[in-house]
Amino acid sequence: MKPQFFGKPGLPNKKKPTGWLAPSVMHRVETTMTWVKRLIKFCPVESISMELVRFDTQLIQDLEITGNVEENVL
Repeated sequence: MKPQFFGKPGLPNKKKPTGWLAPSVMHRVETTMTWVKRLIKFCPVESISMELVRFDTQLIQDLEITGNVEENVL
């Protein structure tokens, strides 16, 4: 039987607090709110919808790229 090298469980207080957001997401929220505050000066803003989208910019530039990353090594 192999020896187990697992330590004791960590402290229970290592949970993230309710409502915690990653720094990158928090920055996105703060930036959006800053722009909304600027826009409110010129026109009413009733609701905000935020969508996180990631684009493959290499694919946009070169449409011949397909498949896995391993297939398209330079």
